[in-house]
Amino acid sequence: MKRAVSFLSAIIMLFAFASCGQQEISPETYLGEGTKIRFRMLVDANQKLYNDVFVLDRLECDESKAFEKDGERWAPVTDKSYSSYKMLEDHIKEVYTEECAAKLLEDYDFYREIDGVFCLRLTETPGGGKKWARDNTAEPRITENKDGSYTAVYRLVCENKSMKEKFTFVRTDSGFRLDELRAAD
Repeated sequence: MKRAVSFLSAIIMLFAFASCGQQEISPETYLGEGTKIRFRMLVDANQKLYNDVFVLDRLECDESKAFEKDGERWAPVTDKSYSSYKMLEDHIKEVYTEECAAKLLEDYDFYREIDGVFCLRLTETPGGGKKWARDNTAEPRITENKDGSYTAVYRLVCENKSMKEKFTFVRTDSGFRLDELRAAD
């Protein structure tokens, strides 16, 4: 009986030592489906903000209710995506790192809360251009960086064209965030 237990222990140890020599598994293997979904959601949010809020287009507003404040014309935002400036600000902070969110709100200052009303400065004209979206049929290549962040290359599509864009996901106390507003054209 002792020989059988010793023999069994030796076999278990042999398999344990043999498994130590296997190839290193890529970081993608260690990412759970929930993290991959979060990455996709961040990329989609980036594209929405780039396409419809900051660069290519602006939130809908009611120009018939435009008014002047500090020498500039403003109109109440009527877009259903964000009912207040605070809601837009909170969403940006959910998508981007603290530093990036602060820079975006400073650089794209054509949205403001005026007397309790979420407004758009009318002198701002959209940049125009093609709106790119994440290709939901292609899996990204994800790599882990030495600082604990992840970089993923997603394929973006627009009409019948596609391109690859690199996104960096930074781990924060509140979860993963993007490190910058990515331009997709």
